[in-house]
Amino acid sequence: MNVTWRTWFELTRISNLPSVITSCLVGVFMITPLALDPLLVVGTVLPLLLAIAFIYLGGFVLNDVFDLEIDRRERPGRPLPSGRVSVFGAGRLAIALMCSALVLVMLGELVSARAAGETGGLQIAFPWGLAAALVLVVLVFLYDWFHTRSAWWVLAMGGCRGMVYVTCLLVMTDQLEFTARRPLVLEYLTWPNLIALPVVPFILSMSLYVAAFSLIARSEVRDEQGEGATIPRWLRNGCLACTFLPLMTLMVVKLAGGLVAWSRNSEAVMNSPLFRGDMLMTVVSSGLAAVWFILAWRRYLARPHSPGGAIQMWIAGIALLDAVYLIQYGQGILSVACLLLFAVTVWGHKRIKGT
Repeated sequence: MNVTWRTWFELTRISNLPSVITSCLVGVFMITPLALDPLLVVGTVLPLLLAIAFIYLGGFVLNDVFDLEIDRRERPGRPLPSGRVSVFGAGRLAIALMCSALVLVMLGELVSARAAGETGGLQIAFPWGLAAALVLVVLVFLYDWFHTRSAWWVLAMGGCRGMVYVTCLLVMTDQLEFTARRPLVLEYLTWPNLIALPVVPFILSMSLYVAAFSLIARSEVRDEQGEGATIPRWLRNGCLACTFLPLMTLMVVKLAGGLVAWSRNSEAVMNSPLFRGDMLMTVVSSGLAAVWFILAWRRYLARPHSPGGAIQMWIAGIALLDAVYLIQYGQGILSVACLLLFAVTVWGHKRIKGT
């Protein structure tokens, strides 16, 4: 069977891939100093980027395999129902991508352990990053298999996005331990770090964000009578509110941290150009990003029974939110990369539909 590149791109919904890469970048650089080692950048970051990309591409392929009957009715032009790609070939591709991803994560774990060795030797603790990657693969598989049976499986979709951040963060840190001999990431789960630092609040808010617009997207799928899924008004309004949750979370955590710093040493903080510039950047970046989400919100309300355009804006918004995170926490160059990937996602959606 002669399959063109465009067919594979449609099958894998490759236009969504840039937003997956930006989440991986945020997960890797949530703890800034750890990424300064060239060995970690080349041996861990690059394999992680490929691994997360492979998992998501494989997940999109599996989604089409499990949704074949729905696509024959609703989207006969998709690669599988149109016969451009065989079901066997698609399944084989998905399995190959998932297995390759796990191998790449294992490679990243080994390099991370090598970089963490105090004497230059290889010291391997429990591979929490690989365990997280396995959880991500299982969540992807369960969502693809069961998501048509209940609307609440969108929580698994949100969990998949959250596990991208967690997997990357753990692979970068699970071999680095404090003198108390516990994984570094556990410091973010202690009080008040649990809410005072952005890692956990941002991951949770992004998971809810993805789950929210995924639930809204269910109305894009029609049943045999041509009717879309009905979402109760209260639930729809809650989902729309959740599309602003990550942005609000970033602002609240950042501004609250600034307020605490000011209360402890008000004169020195207020006289610091760095502090004032940091707070100004937080407000400006959040305000500009908010415009995108307001436009998506208005687009959905204008055509609630045809939400595809708004859904694609929310998908692209993932890259925008990742850029805001990196801007607010001192990764200016990477934030520019995320903004470029945001633009690539918007451009790609005009050529290959992301939903």
